Amino acid sequence: MTDDNNTRTKANAVFFSAIMVISMLAVGFAAAPAAAANNASDGSITFNDQTVNSGDVTVSVDSLDLSGGPHGVTVVITNPDAEVAGVTTQQVTPSEDVSVTLTSSAVAGAEHTAHLFNASYSAAQNANDGDDASSLVSNQLDSDTALVSGASRSPGDKTVSDDTVVFQGEDVTFVGNASQGEISPSSLSGTSGNREGTPLQMPIPEDEEPGTYDLNGPAAGDGGFSTTVVSPRINTAEVQLTTTDSDVSQVGPNSADKVKAYAEWNFGEAENVAITVEDPNGDDITNEVLAGSADDVIAYGDNGESGDAGSVDLTFANEDAGEYTVIFEGNDDIGAAQEYTIEITNQDDLSI
Repeated sequence: MTDDNNTRTKANAVFFSAIMVISMLAVGFAAAPAAAANNASDGSITFNDQTVNSGDVTVSVDSLDLSGGPHGVTVVITNPDAEVAGVTTQQVTPSEDVSVTLTSSAVAGAEHTAHLFNASYSAAQNANDGDDASSLVSNQLDSDTALVSGASRSPGDKTVSDDTVVFQGEDVTFVGNASQGEISPSSLSGTSGNREGTPLQMPIPEDEEPGTYDLNGPAAGDGGFSTTVVSPRINTAEVQLTTTDSDVSQVGPNSADKVKAYAEWNFGEAENVAITVEDPNGDDITNEVLAGSADDVIAYGDNGESGDAGSVDLTFANEDAGEYTVIFEGNDDIGAAQEYTIEITNQDDLSI
């Protein structure tokens, strides 16, 4: 999960496109909750990590206290600052999904929490965008937290659509809808904070202020197109034993062919991570130590890793004793980089 994108704005509906109108059923129910015969007094929900392209997130109602149904519930979404970022009240049955339209307080690429309430709890039902929700949670029936991301990209894809995250250092092309066509980066300006009113530059400077940039800048609304700038990070960069998945600083002859270069990073939707291995003299020996047909570029999920991680197998079986450096870095525009040093020894005692 990313934590560099904590910058929010009043216009952050940019994150998930225009606010959609809640269904007539939900609106009608919200207007007169007292008419519902069954309001849930206990229940559980699941809120899975998800990418949002239409402005809505999905929360699954796993169980409710009453058999039969449907039953009235209110679901409130809160952002990382515990501010309301979406509310819906409707009648549901167990194992039914609830769709919640996100508001401008939603934060691109951040963890959000879904809270389940009895529909008769008016404080939750009437909560407004940006309200402090901390006083509501004591009355919740259940909650669950998930990473909510904007429109997805593929590594190496430099064409960026509305509501998409970009990273410092990237050189991309913004393309809107059919009527907008290509959008000039300088027409997007910061919505608040230190970036307020500042046009976005391209390539995106490595010190560009993170946060939301849109066609309306600090004015209300996003003008029909927005993007969120995030600082790229390689969170973990290490050499691990393939037998234990533990990082090691020394390996001997018996383990020299049982290691892998492992990385976790936050910009995998934009770029993969390239590795370079240098011997004690500083010479590039990457191709010599890649195991089998392994590649020197790592993508999310490579080598069976899960989440925002990937790895590639290495072998130092034919290398002399000494200190070797493994360099991890973005494989295109992004300048994030980390180094890891491992010592190859002539002894089989190893250090972890």
